[in-house]
Amino acid sequence: MKTYKMMKLATAFFQRYSKYLTRTLTRAWAIVGMVLGIINNVSAQNDTLAALPFKIGADSRIYIQCKVNDKDGLTFLFDTGASDMVFNNDSVGKLLHLKVDGKIANEGANGQNDVQVSNGNNVIFGKLAADSVRFLAIAYPVHDFDGVFGLSLISKYVITVDYDKKIMSFFDPASYVYQGDAVKIKNKYSHNVPIIAAKIKIENRVYKGYYEIDTGSDRVIDLFTPFVERNNFRNKLKKIATMTTRSSDGNESKLLMVRIPELSIGGYSFYLTPGALSVTNLGLNATRDFEGVFGNNFLKRFNITYNLSKNTLWLSPNNYTYTNYYNFLTK
Repeated sequence: MKTYKMMKLATAFFQRYSKYLTRTLTRAWAIVGMVLGIINNVSAQNDTLAALPFKIGADSRIYIQCKVNDKDGLTFLFDTGASDMVFNNDSVGKLLHLKVDGKIANEGANGQNDVQVSNGNNVIFGKLAADSVRFLAIAYPVHDFDGVFGLSLISKYVITVDYDKKIMSFFDPASYVYQGDAVKIKNKYSHNVPIIAAKIKIENRVYKGYYEIDTGSDRVIDLFTPFVERNNFRNKLKKIATMTTRSSDGNESKLLMVRIPELSIGGYSFYLTPGALSVTNLGLNATRDFEGVFGNNFLKRFNITYNLSKNTLWLSPNNYTYTNYYNFLTK
């Protein structure tokens, strides 16, 4: 009888333990499946839509190749400071016989002007294509590029600009998940261009503000006229050179080159950075809505992932971080 009871108890124990073990293993496999699913999903989410090689010009700016309508091999300036796609009207714009069907006001750094508009164009860049693209026709003062690749297309993708490898990768923002250890920075918009927070330090005083991120600019950092005058920077910073610039509006203005003692962005600090003080009272350089603009001579010091549809950037220092800004200046 005792032996029978012991067997009965043992049987009941193993039955219960078997059910517990089954439930535990089921949950464990479910967790493993979820983890594997997440890993596979992340991998799939970041499939590259296109990878474009690019060149960095002597002016520190980014140039890519595009096809517009039936004309291939066109050189475009990658420009986060341009709200639209643009044709250099003095180069291939005239050769393409684009249909001009309107005018629009163009706000440049030094003023404003009316420019012609061409709608309904096709653009191919790498494996990607865009239809019904609007172009502004602007007569740039140089012929180094045929057009400008602006925010109307840039903001449709997540774009990683790898200055070390000279590769620009495009991703789908709907499924993109950032993978890496770069510094995350939030951006917002003003005057239809993205701006980010940064700070400068002069005479032991910190000045916080917002700055446009403009890969279409060949400069380092420009401080706008109201910001300069409000803080008396012309007397606080020694002038080391004078530059004359001409913006997309066709107007020229002067910039006073100075050295900024300390500049901080995303937790990274730079010292004795060559910057410029605006003196114009026209155009974007005269706005009070933000303090200045970072050009690509500064931005190229980071590999940058732009997710402008989600107001997010990721910055990671690269091989250009500690290189000289200008040949005529020692660091």
